[in-house]
Amino acid sequence: MGKVAFNIIVNDPVHEVMNFGSDNKTRSWMKAVIDSREFQRLRRISQLGLASYVFPGATHSRFCHSLGAAYLARQVVEHLIEQECDRSLKNKIRKYRKEVIAAALLHDVGHGPFSHSFENVLKDLTGFKNAPLHEEWSAAIISAKKSSISASLLAENIDVNTVSHIISKESSSDMPRFLKQIVSSQLDVDRMDYLVRDSHFSGTAIGKIDLQYLINSLTVIKHDPKNPLTLGLNYKGVKTYESYVIARQLMNRTIYFHRKVKVLEYMIERLIRFIVEEMKHLRQNGEIKPFIPEYLIAMGTLLTRAKGLPNKHARTRFIESNLDAYVQMTEDSIWSLVSVLARVKSQNKKLKYASEIASSILSRKVSHNYRVEKGKESVIKEKLEAKGMKVDVDYAIVELKSTMYKSSDDNVFVVGTDGRLQEVTNHSEIISSLRDKAESETVLVVLNPKKALTIKGAVERISAIIDERLSA
Repeated sequence: MGKVAFNIIVNDPVHEVMNFGSDNKTRSWMKAVIDSREFQRLRRISQLGLASYVFPGATHSRFCHSLGAAYLARQVVEHLIEQECDRSLKNKIRKYRKEVIAAALLHDVGHGPFSHSFENVLKDLTGFKNAPLHEEWSAAIISAKKSSISASLLAENIDVNTVSHIISKESSSDMPRFLKQIVSSQLDVDRMDYLVRDSHFSGTAIGKIDLQYLINSLTVIKHDPKNPLTLGLNYKGVKTYESYVIARQLMNRTIYFHRKVKVLEYMIERLIRFIVEEMKHLRQNGEIKPFIPEYLIAMGTLLTRAKGLPNKHARTRFIESNLDAYVQMTEDSIWSLVSVLARVKSQNKKLKYASEIASSILSRKVSHNYRVEKGKESVIKEKLEAKGMKVDVDYAIVELKSTMYKSSDDNVFVVGTDGRLQEVTNHSEIISSLRDKAESETVLVVLNPKKALTIKGAVERISAIIDERLSA
């Protein structure tokens, strides 16, 4: 009697039963990758940063999101194989099936603490250039010779370079463009999963969309011979795609760019930036030094020696040299450091200032903030400067901008009832009218609490003066 093949099943609060099939080779490489130290680290990287300070249930991790993205990638691949009539194309999809699922599983393995906030820390360091992005860290973690992920993929003849290139968006030899778009595009499984997952855990309903209908509406768009194949929709999927892009925009406005969430994230960014900039002095403090993650020390050292990483070669060397330190850093280690900073007693003005920010974050004391009406940013900035207020010292102006559908080389095409290929904007008045139109909100964050009332008064008076001029 032969062995019974059991399905690979993962229970999930969003997709319920995630079935990865019964193939033992798939079971082997997925289990090895998921159980690796690098992937398990994602349990301690939150999906939504500090959004849980506003939406208490939003404590889910990049770990569960990555599993969900892999599950959806498998569904998309299986659907495309089933509906494709061209045998050679069908075989090509089968050829790269494992690489696509692996890339979806590993697309966030290089994320730093607090979602995208950690990248903003380095990007906004004074004079610093070209900090590595999470995609570069992901590619490096996957490709590193000593990485257990790399070993697990190679053991099952999965092309490690192809997987890392999908994530880093570098060109790879033979993989068709439409397969890469399953992982990263305006139709990718990353967005599909995080919309429904973030909606579920935040307790909102606006991100819920009909994923199964959308997936079953996907098709390979066959342009003329001079253009590559792309991932697109049949005409039945247009309305579902409308709900998809609208849901994403509403999630941006309601959760991702929620004013209080962004202010809290700005506070943690500012605190970590202070740690990097003042690394030399912080390491002289015996109470703080043991809690500083090695990677932040590396960043502090780099900042004292140079003003960034001038080119790709320099970034690659920095990543290779600090890969272990980066993988060891999770939100646990940052929270430990924040807790220590909050209780430090010091007469040093800078350290006292950092301690106040850390205490405010831990006790959810959100910095004073005001919505700035569109077009009034420069006037307010001039007035505050005239009052002696310094930007990035006393206040900061943060712009929250999002676009529902962007025109790019990644446009979504639709196969019409007559077989004609047209961009989705030709099938949807909603998407056509809102394409490339950014919705934005500007927030003024008070950095110096002692000047909060003065700043508030200036903002209110300027708004009133401009409103009077407009109505005159």
